Amino acid sequence: MRLLPTLDASLTGLLMAITLVVYLPTLRIYFHGDDFVAFVDLVSRQPVDHLWRVLTFSDYNFYWRPLGDIFHHALYDAFGFDVVAFRLAALLIFLATLIALYAFCLGERLGQLTALGSVLVLGVVPNHALSVTWVTNTSRLMAGLLFLLCLLQKQ
Repeated sequence: MRLLPTLDASLTGLLMAITLVVYLPTLRIYFHGDDFVAFVDLVSRQPVDHLWRVLTFSDYNFYWRPLGDIFHHALYDAFGFDVVAFRLAALLIFLATLIALYAFCLGERLGQLTALGSVLVLGVVPNHALSVTWVTNTSRLMAGLLFLLCLLQKQ
Protein backbone atom coordinates (compact mmCIF):
# COMPACT_ATOMS: atom_id res chain seq x y z
CA MET A 1 0.00 0.00 0.00
CA ARG A 2 2.86 2.43 0.73
CA LEU A 3 4.53 1.69 -2.61
CA LEU A 4 1.63 3.20 -4.57
CA PRO A 5 1.99 6.79 -3.29
CA THR A 6 5.77 6.61 -3.80
CA LEU A 7 5.35 5.34 -7.34
CA ASP A 8 2.68 7.94 -7.94
CA ALA A 9 4.96 10.74 -6.71
CA SER A 10 7.80 9.42 -8.87
CA LEU A 11 5.63 9.41 -11.99
CA THR A 12 4.30 12.89 -11.24
CA GLY A 13 7.87 14.12 -10.76
CA LEU A 14 8.86 12.51 -14.05
CA LEU A 15 6.02 14.29 -15.85
CA MET A 16 7.05 17.61 -14.28
CA ALA A 17 10.61 16.95 -15.47
CA ILE A 18 9.40 16.16 -19.00
CA THR A 19 7.41 19.39 -19.07
CA LEU A 20 10.39 21.34 -17.78
CA VAL A 21 12.65 19.83 -20.45
CA VAL A 22 10.11 20.68 -23.17
CA TYR A 23 10.04 24.37 -22.18
CA LEU A 24 13.63 24.82 -20.99
CA PRO A 25 14.86 25.98 -24.43
CA THR A 26 12.34 28.86 -24.36
CA LEU A 27 13.84 30.49 -21.27
CA ARG A 28 16.56 32.33 -23.20
CA ILE A 29 14.38 33.51 -26.11
CA TYR A 30 14.24 37.28 -26.00
CA PHE A 31 10.98 39.18 -25.48
CA HIS A 32 8.87 39.66 -28.58
CA GLY A 33 5.68 41.20 -29.98
CA ASP A 34 3.00 41.49 -27.36
CA ASP A 35 5.53 41.13 -24.54
CA PHE A 36 6.56 44.74 -25.15
CA VAL A 37 2.95 45.92 -24.82
CA ALA A 38 3.07 44.82 -21.19
CA PHE A 39 6.23 46.88 -20.62
CA VAL A 40 5.21 50.34 -21.92
CA ASP A 41 3.75 51.70 -18.69
CA LEU A 42 6.02 49.54 -16.59
CA VAL A 43 9.07 51.66 -17.37
CA SER A 44 7.43 55.03 -17.98
CA ARG A 45 5.43 55.40 -14.77
CA GLN A 46 5.91 55.06 -11.04
CA PRO A 47 4.48 51.79 -9.61
CA VAL A 48 1.46 53.30 -7.84
CA ASP A 49 0.59 55.51 -10.83
CA HIS A 50 1.03 52.56 -13.20
CA LEU A 51 -1.21 50.26 -11.18
CA TRP A 52 -3.82 52.99 -10.74
CA ARG A 53 -3.90 53.49 -14.50
CA VAL A 54 -4.24 49.72 -14.99
CA LEU A 55 -7.22 49.53 -12.64
CA THR A 56 -8.90 52.56 -14.24
CA PHE A 57 -8.36 51.47 -17.88
CA SER A 58 -6.10 54.43 -18.59
CA ASP A 59 -2.83 52.65 -19.30
CA TYR A 60 -1.37 51.94 -22.74
CA ASN A 61 -1.67 48.17 -22.45
CA PHE A 62 -4.71 47.11 -24.47
CA TYR A 63 -4.79 43.80 -22.60
CA TRP A 64 -6.61 44.58 -19.37
CA ARG A 65 -5.01 42.13 -16.97
CA PRO A 66 -4.47 43.81 -13.59
CA LEU A 67 -3.10 40.73 -11.81
CA GLY A 68 -0.63 40.18 -14.65
CA ASP A 69 0.46 43.82 -14.52
CA ILE A 70 1.04 43.61 -10.78
CA PHE A 71 3.02 40.41 -11.30
CA HIS A 72 5.09 41.94 -14.12
CA HIS A 73 5.82 44.95 -11.96
CA ALA A 74 7.03 42.74 -9.11
CA LEU A 75 9.28 40.79 -11.50
CA TYR A 76 10.61 44.01 -13.02
CA ASP A 77 11.36 45.49 -9.59
CA ALA A 78 13.18 42.32 -8.54
CA PHE A 79 15.02 41.40 -11.75
CA GLY A 80 14.77 44.27 -14.22
CA PHE A 81 14.24 43.06 -17.77
CA ASP A 82 15.90 39.70 -17.21
CA VAL A 83 14.20 37.53 -19.83
CA VAL A 84 15.00 34.33 -17.93
CA ALA A 85 13.28 35.63 -14.78
CA PHE A 86 10.07 36.51 -16.65
CA ARG A 87 9.98 33.24 -18.58
CA LEU A 88 10.93 31.09 -15.58
CA ALA A 89 8.20 32.72 -13.49
CA ALA A 90 5.64 31.79 -16.15
CA LEU A 91 6.99 28.25 -16.32
CA LEU A 92 6.78 27.85 -12.54
CA ILE A 93 3.16 29.02 -12.58
CA PHE A 94 2.48 26.47 -15.30
CA LEU A 95 4.11 23.65 -13.31
CA ALA A 96 2.03 24.64 -10.26
CA THR A 97 -1.05 24.43 -12.49
CA LEU A 98 -0.11 20.90 -13.48
CA ILE A 99 0.25 19.91 -9.84
CA ALA A 100 -3.15 21.43 -9.08
CA LEU A 101 -4.65 19.58 -12.05
CA TYR A 102 -3.21 16.32 -10.75
CA ALA A 103 -4.63 16.97 -7.28
CA PHE A 104 -8.01 17.88 -8.75
CA CYS A 105 -8.21 14.66 -10.77
CA LEU A 106 -7.36 12.60 -7.71
CA GLY A 107 -9.81 14.56 -5.58
CA GLU A 108 -12.57 13.81 -8.06
CA ARG A 109 -11.62 10.11 -7.89
CA LEU A 110 -10.81 9.99 -11.59
CA GLY A 111 -7.89 7.67 -10.91
CA GLN A 112 -4.16 7.99 -11.09
CA LEU A 113 -3.94 7.09 -14.77
CA THR A 114 -6.37 9.89 -15.67
CA ALA A 115 -4.53 12.34 -13.42
CA LEU A 116 -1.14 11.46 -14.88
CA GLY A 117 -2.51 11.49 -18.43
CA SER A 118 -4.08 14.90 -17.88
CA VAL A 119 -0.81 16.30 -16.57
CA LEU A 120 1.12 14.84 -19.48
CA VAL A 121 -1.28 16.13 -22.13
CA LEU A 122 -1.64 19.63 -20.67
CA GLY A 123 2.05 19.75 -19.81
CA VAL A 124 3.23 19.03 -23.33
CA VAL A 125 0.33 20.54 -25.32
CA PRO A 126 -1.20 23.46 -23.38
CA ASN A 127 -4.21 24.69 -25.32
CA HIS A 128 -5.04 27.62 -23.05
CA ALA A 129 -1.92 29.63 -23.86
CA LEU A 130 -0.15 30.30 -27.14
CA SER A 131 3.17 29.80 -25.46
CA VAL A 132 3.75 28.95 -21.84
CA THR A 133 6.65 31.34 -21.38
CA TRP A 134 5.41 34.44 -23.22
CA VAL A 135 5.11 37.40 -20.87
CA THR A 136 1.59 38.29 -21.96
CA ASN A 137 0.41 34.73 -21.32
CA THR A 138 1.38 34.84 -17.65
CA SER A 139 -2.08 36.22 -16.87
CA ARG A 140 -3.72 33.27 -18.63
CA LEU A 141 -1.51 30.87 -16.73
CA MET A 142 -2.40 32.53 -13.43
CA ALA A 143 -6.09 32.36 -14.34
CA GLY A 144 -5.81 28.62 -15.01
CA LEU A 145 -3.98 28.05 -11.74
CA LEU A 146 -6.40 30.15 -9.70
CA PHE A 147 -9.37 28.39 -11.31
CA LEU A 148 -7.98 24.98 -10.36
CA LEU A 149 -7.20 26.18 -6.84
CA CYS A 150 -10.82 27.33 -6.52
CA LEU A 151 -12.02 23.92 -7.69
CA LEU A 152 -9.75 22.24 -5.15
CA GLN A 153 -11.35 24.31 -2.37
CA LYS A 154 -14.75 22.87 -3.23
CA GLN A 155 -13.59 19.25 -2.90
